[in-house]
Amino acid sequence: MPYGDRWRLHRRFFHQTFRLGAVPRFLPYQHSRACHLLQRLLEAPENLGDHIFEYTASVILNSTYDYDPASREDDLVDTAANVLTIVVPAMRPDIGVILGAFPWVLYLPSWFPGMSFKKEMEVARAYSKQYLERPFEYALQKMVMFILITHPPHASNDDVLQSGSVAPSMVHDGLRRMEDDSISVDESFVQVLKEAAGTAFLAASETSNSFLTTFFLMMVVNLGAQEKVHAQIDAVMLFFGKPSDIVLPFLLELHHVVIENHDVI
Repeated sequence: MPYGDRWRLHRRFFHQTFRLGAVPRFLPYQHSRACHLLQRLLEAPENLGDHIFEYTASVILNSTYDYDPASREDDLVDTAANVLTIVVPAMRPDIGVILGAFPWVLYLPSWFPGMSFKKEMEVARAYSKQYLERPFEYALQKMVMFILITHPPHASNDDVLQSGSVAPSMVHDGLRRMEDDSISVDESFVQVLKEAAGTAFLAASETSNSFLTTFFLMMVVNLGAQEKVHAQIDAVMLFFGKPSDIVLPFLLELHHVVIENHDVI
């Protein structure tokens, strides 16, 4: 995407939702899902990959679309999984370079030698449309339903958000900003918001899942670090009683492991 008004609008959507001062809004939900992840790990540790993906997809879907998946088998969580396994591999850099240099290649049939990627792109295109449209439509419908059911006919998006009936999310923040700035409901504006939300969903799904998976791998292969982190967690929990974001500054060993793991991002 070239630098311009559209690019700046994308950046604005990202900044207003995920800037440092706005992140604490999502901590209660993240804490709830983290406890859910730990419970899942206790019940079925052999399904580590599924549990991690359920957690990361839930956190991302919630902060982007105000959607709370019921389980790993949730329809939108499956959509996220398909995006990572089908769409991301189809976006290979080498294909982008070739198509950029020789755009006429796109007109060759998929049966032509070396053109099998066109079939992969067709499948990826279908899933891309799903992950762009379905969660976005859910967020819009949820906002409209709350306005119609729980508020007077002329209630604003701001009234709905302040009442707590709609949780903060990237889509709701964008619609709220549109009203605050007196921007008319415009198809191009909504399309940019949809694209920005889809980009956040896609990018965060891959990096968050990779980060957590790598963290667990490091704990398994580095027993010394695991023992130090475990001992420190036990000591801190003895004082605080239960896990929360308040105890994080006291978990220095865990912080060191996370910092070492940051390169996966």
